[in-house]
Amino acid sequence: MVQFRMKALNQLQKPDDLDLLMKVTKRRGWIALGTLALAAAALIAWSFTGSLPVQVEADGILSTPNGVSRIDSTVEGQVTDVRIADGAQLATGDIVATVIDASGEPIEVTAVYPGTVTSVFIDGGNVVEQGTPLYLIERSDLPDTRLVAHVFVPSGKGESLAPGMAVDLSVASAPSAAFGVLRGRVTSVDPYPATELELYELLGDEQLAARFTEDGPPVVVLVDLLPDDSTVSGLKWSTDDGPPFPLGPGVDVSALIIQGEQRPVDLVFGR
Repeated sequence: MVQFRMKALNQLQKPDDLDLLMKVTKRRGWIALGTLALAAAALIAWSFTGSLPVQVEADGILSTPNGVSRIDSTVEGQVTDVRIADGAQLATGDIVATVIDASGEPIEVTAVYPGTVTSVFIDGGNVVEQGTPLYLIERSDLPDTRLVAHVFVPSGKGESLAPGMAVDLSVASAPSAAFGVLRGRVTSVDPYPATELELYELLGDEQLAARFTEDGPPVVVLVDLLPDDSTVSGLKWSTDDGPPFPLGPGVDVSALIIQGEQRPVDLVFGR
C-alpha cells in the first residue's frame, strides 16, 4: 500500500503559483545581451555597406624602364687589365679592359654605351671568348632613364591587374616603420608570364631571374613612382619626407597593388 506524507498532501491542495513572475536574469545581463545584439546588427550592416581593399602582394626591384644591358666580349684572349667596377660611370669609348689575343697583341675593349655599371663578370687572368659576358650596364643614352619598379606577380593573380591601379611599395633600404611606403601607380602589365630567360634579359642577373621565377613564371608589372619635389628622393611617400637619401636601381621592394574595394559580405561568399 502506497503511503503519502501529510506535508506532501497539503502541498497538493495549494493552487499553482502561476501568476508569480520568475526572475530569470539580472538587469546587468540584459544590458550585456542588448550590447551584443547591437554589435551584431552593426556588423551585419557593415558587411553590406562597408568596404575592404582588394590587394595583390608581390616582390620586385627598382630599376629603369628598360632594365639593364649585358655587354659581351667581341674578342678572344686573356684578360690582363680590368678598369671598371660596380657603380662605375662609363662614357662611350671608355676603356673597359685589356685582352691579349692568341698572337700576343693587346686589344683594348671599350664601352659601347654610356651608363652605370651594375655588375662586372671578369677579373684579370680570365680567358674570354666571343660572347662571354663582361659586365652589366644601365644605359644613360636611352630616352627614358627614370626610376621605376618592376614587380613580379604570380601568374594566377596577374589577370585582374590593369594600368592606373595604385601601388604601395615597401623599400628594403628605407624601412617602412621609419619612412613609410613609396607611392606608385601601375603603368603596364605584361600579357603573358615571363620565363627565367626573359627575366635574365630584363634584369641582367641570373640569381635574380631564378629567384623571381622559383614559384613559376611571373607576370611583369611596371610601376611608375609618383614624383614629389619636396622630398630628398624626389618621390612621394606615405610620410611627409621619406628617407633622407636618394634611391637607386637594384633595391628590393615589396608591393601592394590595390585593385579596388569589395563588400565584406561578398568576400565571405566568394563573390
